[in-house]
Amino acid sequence: PQQPQPQLPRVSRSAFKTSAGLPPGSRPLARMPVHRGAPYNAGFPNYQRPKEVGCFSMNEQREWQDDASQLKMFAMPKAGVDLSDGYSSRFDARDEEAFEGIDSILRWMHARSSGSRSSSLHRQPDIVCWRGLLARIMKTPYDPEPLRFAVARQGQTLYMCEWDTQQQAEQRRNQTDMQARMSYWGYRFEGYATKPLDGRPVDQSTYRVNNNACYCTVMETRLGKHSILLSAEVDCKESGSSGSGGGAGDHYVELKTTQEASPHHALPVQPFKLMKWWAQSFLANVPTVYAGFRSREGILLHTDPYPVDAIPRMANSGANIWSPAICMNVLAHTLDFLRAHCVKSDGTVYVCEFAAPYTDLQLFEDTTRKHVFLPDWFTPQEA
Repeated sequence: PQQPQPQLPRVSRSAFKTSAGLPPGSRPLARMPVHRGAPYNAGFPNYQRPKEVGCFSMNEQREWQDDASQLKMFAMPKAGVDLSDGYSSRFDARDEEAFEGIDSILRWMHARSSGSRSSSLHRQPDIVCWRGLLARIMKTPYDPEPLRFAVARQGQTLYMCEWDTQQQAEQRRNQTDMQARMSYWGYRFEGYATKPLDGRPVDQSTYRVNNNACYCTVMETRLGKHSILLSAEVDCKESGSSGSGGGAGDHYVELKTTQEASPHHALPVQPFKLMKWWAQSFLANVPTVYAGFRSREGILLHTDPYPVDAIPRMANSGANIWSPAICMNVLAHTLDFLRAHCVKSDGTVYVCEFAAPYTDLQLFEDTTRKHVFLPDWFTPQEA
């Protein structure tokens, strides 16, 4: 019989915010320089094509489900729709203060290791994390933004979990109404650009935005000598493509919104925004980004496909603005760095920070125990 799955703990981020940083005067165990020169400006590292080994969903109440119930299909949205529609009356917003860590991925692993579901995993991975964290590491040579993540080792596996910095928490809590509205525009665009897998039409006049619900793919891949189990939230799949599970991710679609550029801009999308789109999609082998171009007032003007393989060439357009090889080499070296220095497998938690002046990643041992993120029900025996 199928074993009952443990409930995911709901821990408030606000309980950790004042102590999420390390004590003053903490000395790093090790540092890794971050820049665009050698050894990162080398050839593109070996990155294995990701293989999808499973999926899961989060429903409208943010409850974990071991299925593909939240997967949707792409539907080309009509130009002229208002992305502010429903903002003040039909929006069930996710609690952004709730800290979930990597619990959803661990629960997927737990379901396979407990025998309640068959597993497609061939071996225990070296790295377990969300795709988003890997993408943020990739852009560190070009994007000086704060980054903090914790690392816990169990056996041969490094579990990696991102934490908000104080600066990020303050920006989220102090955002203006326009910033909140612009975030909503992205969610509303997803509502216009997706439909149920059975093709039923969506009544947009009553459509409620609920950003608790999502569909996540689980993939195996390898970067250099590191096997990786990553999970990625996916917006939808191409119309007419096969379902989820056991594929390569090449039927999925990413949805983005961006303001229409003024005529004097050389590119319709800023090069470094394209870098973020590329990094996110490339890691999960997503072939296409559909970009919804909007007015300053939030009216959808047109939606264009961006083939992910073509994005680096489009972004650089003859200039060397950013390099995919540098992005991936920084990520590969970061994983090497973590594996070399995160050696304790006794419950020790390490914290890695990228902070001003943004010249290196610094690794600390968290003696405060404020960054413990592996839940009690995920035991070392399962790892």
